[in-house]
Amino acid sequence: MLQHPPSVKMSSARRFKQYLLLCSLFVLPVKLRVRALYAMDSTHNLFGEQSFYHNLGYWRDGPQTLDEACEAMAKLLGDAAAFGPQDEVLDVGFGFGDQDLFWCENFSPRRIVGLDIIPSHVALAQQRIRTSQMHDRVELRVGSATQLPFGENSFDKVVALESAFHFVTREVFFHEAYRVLRPGGRLVTAEPIPMACSKQSWISGYLQRSMVATPGANQYPRGTYGRKLEQSGFQDVQVISIREHVYGPFMHYLSRRIRDVDIVQRSNPLVRKLWKGWLAAWEAGNPEHRDSQDYVLAVADKLC
Repeated sequence: MLQHPPSVKMSSARRFKQYLLLCSLFVLPVKLRVRALYAMDSTHNLFGEQSFYHNLGYWRDGPQTLDEACEAMAKLLGDAAAFGPQDEVLDVGFGFGDQDLFWCENFSPRRIVGLDIIPSHVALAQQRIRTSQMHDRVELRVGSATQLPFGENSFDKVVALESAFHFVTREVFFHEAYRVLRPGGRLVTAEPIPMACSKQSWISGYLQRSMVATPGANQYPRGTYGRKLEQSGFQDVQVISIREHVYGPFMHYLSRRIRDVDIVQRSNPLVRKLWKGWLAAWEAGNPEHRDSQDYVLAVADKLC
């Protein structure tokens, strides 16, 4: 794992720039929001102790830290995808590359190709791959999930770890994933989606979608998620809720972690305040927070 740099107070100029980026999330066209979000929400705003994972973690069987829970989420996807030593894997939305390093070390696929639309993420992830001496097995590049720069039948597995909710749109990505998969290949995703009985108001829903750069077209529950996979050509589709092993344990962890000295020193105060607001609403039992979001693991096969 690559440790966070020493905690230092954020400069006023950098803080102001991040405030502007945050405000822009409410007015930018949807295709540009994710770039603004991750330009603001870079490594210094992550809650991991040593890793740069960017997911909420899978907390079943007792992880004690976010690093451990995020690694457990990566393992969950690797197991669901049934990575093997002959597999060529496409990882779409890889962030800072933590899961690719983990998969190489623990599943040993023949090759991993990663796409991400944030150049700064790609540059740091490439540096980490070189430092880990895995550059002969992992290739990371800038690219779009909805215009995959590969021919048909190029990969055995396609994975998207807490990233597909950003894609404009997720349904287009499903079609692209099916196109680049070989017969017998598999798509696996893990991500937050709305509950079928969501109690969010329109305003609350819009604000939340804007804050996490999610297109309205991606806001559908598990049943619709599965149908869209099938309409893209996939078979043996499973969309399984794992929310009980994600949200509650993550919020319990966050209630402690958000007060740690290193988080206070290196994170943006406004970002920290927003997380505190979400935490307070969760602890108060606000149904717009507790009952509105599902979290799913989806597995779908291309059989022919």
